[in-house]
Amino acid sequence: MNRRFTKLSLALIALVLGMVIAPSANAQEEGAAGEGPDFSLDFSLDFTTQYVFRGINQEDQGLIFQPGVEFGLNVYEAAGEAKGPSSVDFIVGIWNSVHDGPTGNATPGQGIWYEADVYFGLSATCGKYTADLTYTNYSSPGGGFAGDVDEISVGISYDDSGAWGKEDFALNPSVLVAFEINGFAEGTQEGIYLELGIEPGFELVADKVTLTFPIVLGLSLDDYYEDASGDNETFGYLDLGVVATVPMDFIPAKFGAWEASAGVHVLLLGDSNETINGGDDNEVIATFGIGIGF
Repeated sequence: MNRRFTKLSLALIALVLGMVIAPSANAQEEGAAGEGPDFSLDFSLDFTTQYVFRGINQEDQGLIFQPGVEFGLNVYEAAGEAKGPSSVDFIVGIWNSVHDGPTGNATPGQGIWYEADVYFGLSATCGKYTADLTYTNYSSPGGGFAGDVDEISVGISYDDSGAWGKEDFALNPSVLVAFEINGFAEGTQEGIYLELGIEPGFELVADKVTLTFPIVLGLSLDDYYEDASGDNETFGYLDLGVVATVPMDFIPAKFGAWEASAGVHVLLLGDSNETINGGDDNEVIATFGIGIGF
């Protein structure tokens, strides 16, 4: 295992595993009385004017289409006031980025399938907290980048809805720590990435239009972003966004729950990401997507 898989990373993973797969015996007994497993299936169909991954520019020309699918299986559901997590889900999915620009044709004969991210993990809800433990393999079927990157991430989010005097407003704070265990997204060494985010939002039109303002700060804890000398560069990027989401209620429920979203993001880049981005330290990106849930 990479030397950067520190005691801190192991402690964080152990914490999430404790929330996810080690509920008390009492909780297990109460959960056994519940119903059988529930399934979920979600599709996403997104377009973007520029693909930037954690502040690292991937493509800014041509059509960029990003489809994904995620399957969820509820493996534990507590009944009553059980101790430990109230529910645990197993998640598996794939997310893709398809380019007809230069990166989509980087290797002749390989096609325009630039990226495929296969992931699986566990997600546990305990009160208003949700903890996620995820393994992700990043690869390029079209040869857009050399070598796979493997990553284990630990995420915790908090549902603060109702805490601000309005039921339809929340900050939705979250934190993510990702550990590269094979390959690297930037620089020359496997690194550790930290992401801090909030997503305040409210209903602009009741039951019709939701407006959110996602803010994401990406940082390098250890060699995730590197300067020209190969030393750690802490600041990676700041993403300031505004997204409008509209339910597509005219589609019959038997075809799933559909919603459309459109947004604009302003990215402020750190020095190393600015270099990768051709010297530009900021970008404005427009997005449009459709989500389908079953």
